[in-house]
Amino acid sequence: MGQIDTRLIQTAVIGGRDSDQPVILPEQPHHLDEFVREFGRDDFWCGTLLGGCGEPLRPKRYVTKVCHFAHGADPGRGECHRTSHSAADADHLFVKAHVARWLAGQGDAAQGELRSFGHCHGDAVVFRLRRTKTHLRFELHPEDYRSWRRAADSLGAKAGRIEWVFGRDDALARDMVARRGYALLVRCENGGQ
Repeated sequence: MGQIDTRLIQTAVIGGRDSDQPVILPEQPHHLDEFVREFGRDDFWCGTLLGGCGEPLRPKRYVTKVCHFAHGADPGRGECHRTSHSAADADHLFVKAHVARWLAGQGDAAQGELRSFGHCHGDAVVFRLRRTKTHLRFELHPEDYRSWRRAADSLGAKAGRIEWVFGRDDALARDMVARRGYALLVRCENGGQ
């Protein structure tokens, strides 16, 4: 018999194993009931773009502990090596979807491209704005400062104008303030569920 995965997985994707459509499972049972009514029960995946194994997940409802997704106990299922299980591990997919929708509303039909620096598939999300010839780059899990500085100089030489958006206020954002006088920061929030 396969081992049951007891890790508290809060995010999944819908639409298939390689989907870029994330969902966050509510932690409270009454919110989970609403979630299941909206999305159903069987279309959740440990998405490859979340660093997951691509296998189906099921929502688990609990009253005495946090509700979460779980892998099935299928005997043929391999071990999942996903390293991040929190709601924040899908930020890159939410940024990709929401910023693309916002840009479309502004007249730019730009699609986000995911970049990895070795942490996960979504270390950065890049949009190329053709109308203004600008790259909009969200650095959600930045590299170390020296590697980032080399990459930023190289990208600037190749891509032209780049607007950087950082996932947190750190050395990279402070460097941007010193160079340009401002830094753009983004924080993803779950809307209280």
